Amino acid sequence: MSEDTNQELATLAGRFAVLNEVVIAMLAALPNRDSVLRLAMRNAQGLREAALDGDHTRSWVVGVDAQDGDLTPWLAGVDVEINAYQSLAAHFATKRKPQP
Repeated sequence: MSEDTNQELATLAGRFAVLNEVVIAMLAALPNRDSVLRLAMRNAQGLREAALDGDHTRSWVVGVDAQDGDLTPWLAGVDVEINAYQSLAAHFATKRKPQP
C-alpha cells in the first residue's frame, strides 16, 4: 500500500473510533437502549449477509468490491464490530438486572 493509502486508512480508523465512542455514549443514555441496540445489530447482520450475497458489494452501502479482494477484510471488521456490540448488549443486560 502507498503512504497516502495508509494515511487515509489511519484517518478513517481514528474517525471510526470517535464515532464508536459517541454511539456507545448515546446508547447508554437511552431509556430503550436494548431495543435500539438489537435493531442496530440486526441491521448490521443484514448488511453483512447482503455483502456475502453480492447484493451491495459494489454500492456505497458496503463500500467494498469483492472482485478486488476487499470483502474479506471488510467482513473481518464487520465481525469485530458486531461482536463488540453483542458484548455491549450483554453488559447492559447485566447492569439492568436487580441486585439481590
